[in-house]
Amino acid sequence: MPVQATRAVLAFCAALLLVWSILRVTGDDLGPRTTKRVAVLLPVGGIVATACGVGPAWLSDFTTRPYVAVASTLVVVLVLSATFMAARVWALGGITSSASFGRSPTGSA
Repeated sequence: MPVQATRAVLAFCAALLLVWSILRVTGDDLGPRTTKRVAVLLPVGGIVATACGVGPAWLSDFTTRPYVAVASTLVVVLVLSATFMAARVWALGGITSSASFGRSPTGSA
């Protein structure tokens, strides 16, 4: 069990570092805010992704056929992508699209 826990912690830290560094390189002002939101949602998303990834394997009686691995991997990637998207939406909360383009909310210049 300590090996799996260590791997989970390293994967979590690597994911946060990757999100932060990509947003920093791209010049995103909300990088730190998004990274904090990812830190909150990623453990929940990981648990949900694991549970959902077991679904395709369970439906096929846990066979080791390639299509089962592809289906399970696809489900996990989709759930984790939704997790990152939810964190980004949460980080963007309260920011209107017109404010991000430098226009006033009322449309007057």
